[in-house]
Amino acid sequence: MRLSKEDNENMISNSISNQKMLINEYIDKHQDLNLIDYYIDDGYSGTSFNRPAFKRLLEDIRDKIVDGFDSYKNVDGVDDFIVPIKNLINDAYARDISKKVKTALITKKKNGEFVGSYAPYGYCKSKFDKHKFIIDEEASKIVKIIFEKTINGLSKKEIANILNEMKIETPIEHIKNKKENKCWNSNIIYAILKNRIYTRDLIQQKRERLSYKNHKLMMNKEEDFIITKNHHRAIIDIEQFNNVQDIIKHSTKINAKSKYDIFSGYLKCAECNSNLTVKKSKNYMYYTCSLYVL
Repeated sequence: MRLSKEDNENMISNSISNQKMLINEYIDKHQDLNLIDYYIDDGYSGTSFNRPAFKRLLEDIRDKIVDGFDSYKNVDGVDDFIVPIKNLINDAYARDISKKVKTALITKKKNGEFVGSYAPYGYCKSKFDKHKFIIDEEASKIVKIIFEKTINGLSKKEIANILNEMKIETPIEHIKNKKENKCWNSNIIYAILKNRIYTRDLIQQKRERLSYKNHKLMMNKEEDFIITKNHHRAIIDIEQFNNVQDIIKHSTKINAKSKYDIFSGYLKCAECNSNLTVKKSKNYMYYTCSLYVL
């Protein structure tokens, strides 16, 4: 039995307890089968065979069961053609499962179904349909405050300081309903201000994993985003949202030193081809992908 954090879409249906129940029911219906033990890898990816319970299973097989080849006892036969064939089969199985899961998720996204674990800050999942959003009254008020104060001329840092002084929970604390002593910062404010989710549009497939083995996330090009119009009620109207985008764009140009302006509009992110924007730290200035914090 196995379940990883990446299987969050099927956490309930594929839970360890459900897997155990199905196994027990199957054994009860087949008198020729005996239950020897449970092998549970909870929290491990199926693409890796370096899992504690899986390795224990292999050891038990070596001690009690044979399938015509035992690499533990027959060291000289490790390079035999059987081992690479088995490795290929295991790898093909993991790749096939990954492809099927990815295809199923993309189909759901194209059908306008939200497939994330948590609704974006400002919303919560509908109890009638987990793929739809309803407005979170408490969090949506904070989203409105952030947009209003930006229009009134406050910087991202100033807004973050105000929310911290008000002791407002950060988005992650609010979503998890758990106090973690986190603080609002400019990046959190920026991510909210840039998120089109608040204008009724559901945007998915912003990132995807490089492969079924490499779980590093890569930003997709904007034309590859899966967008569902009018998916939910808006918190921010489109005119206000566009006004804020103009403010952000203008403030970025003002804050950048003149010697950096000559590169504006020319430098692109090597990963997703988005514009690079100038950022300023205490000791130096640098360029970063404009979509990196989304």
